[in-house]
Amino acid sequence: MKNKILILCIILGLTASSCSSETTEKEQLETKTPTNKAIEKNNEDNKNVSNDVEKNSDSNEKQEQQITKNENSEPNEFDGGIFKYKFLEGSVASSTLSVSDDYIDNLSKFDCNAKFDCEYIANTDYAYNIYAKTVMNWTEEEKKSVTKAIELINEKAKDCKFNMPKTVSFIKTKGLVEGGASYTRGQTIILSSELFSVEQDFLNKIVAHELFHVYSRYNEKHREKLYTPLKFKRVKNFSLPDSLKDLKISNPDATDLNYYITLEHNGEQKNFITVIFSQAPFNKDKNLNFFDYLTVKLLNVDIKGDTAKPITVNGESVLVDIDKTNFMKQVKANTNYVIHPEEISAENFSLWVTTKDINASTQGGFKIKHPDVITSLIEIMKTIK
Repeated sequence: MKNKILILCIILGLTASSCSSETTEKEQLETKTPTNKAIEKNNEDNKNVSNDVEKNSDSNEKQEQQITKNENSEPNEFDGGIFKYKFLEGSVASSTLSVSDDYIDNLSKFDCNAKFDCEYIANTDYAYNIYAKTVMNWTEEEKKSVTKAIELINEKAKDCKFNMPKTVSFIKTKGLVEGGASYTRGQTIILSSELFSVEQDFLNKIVAHELFHVYSRYNEKHREKLYTPLKFKRVKNFSLPDSLKDLKISNPDATDLNYYITLEHNGEQKNFITVIFSQAPFNKDKNLNFFDYLTVKLLNVDIKGDTAKPITVNGESVLVDIDKTNFMKQVKANTNYVIHPEEISAENFSLWVTTKDINASTQGGFKIKHPDVITSLIEIMKTIK
């Protein structure tokens, strides 16, 4: 099995020297990367999703009875300090995940093929049936593990007065749909069951990372301000080139692609937008997870006023590898998970939460490369009301 660090370096177009082999940095990089076990299980489970959905498409009531004993009851709400939290299960969880939003409403053909085993999401009932197959009940031990992560966040942020949503929900799944990765929807954090077999420190990093996405979405009008330390700017108008629309791989945590960055490339200053896509249509017969298709590139764009337009050469969009530019230096990357300013910011927030002193070396000799960009993010978060 190939080293996951190297696989993601290839995906991101990074050179081997850009990828540290230190354990701490591995963990940071794997924050949104499913375990090999989760990927294998996801591939196996997805074989049966389409048949299961077809069999059960007219029997939501029966499905709901099988998922949980108390699925229609209001879940208990707990006090996490800077926000309240609750654990969702059953039909409540499935309904939360299948709601129409910027993610569900803008899925590409590849997304539908690879994640939902269909050509398009015809209605919320179809999405509900898919999510009902992956939602799981919580154990008390798992709840305690999440609570410990929340306590760590509260201890670090209790005096910062961050503008958090009143309540954050948690859902546990089998890891279907998003290939075993952790993600968020609305004010809900979705965690794969595989995560509860790892150490608490790793789960702390994941929960902190995902919480930033919830915070960012709740303060959506301030996102450009949040991304200022990374030197990203927003335009109102941008559309993917036709060649990428059907092949786009959607990230539920970063649905807004309208952020560009100015970088050096071939001795010139150029504008780019990060894009995630597959280089080929999804092939179910190959039994691959969508992560096996994932490619990250920089799309060269022309900025005129409030519009970003993809630049073409001989009718083809200009796509550039990240390591062919000064991207990593420009954003002051502290980890290699740099597919969108939202994800870079979430990594920085997670490092702030889980590192006692971001300016000092941690156990094992790991030192955060750019603590200043983390400090800038936190100071901006304190100003948002």
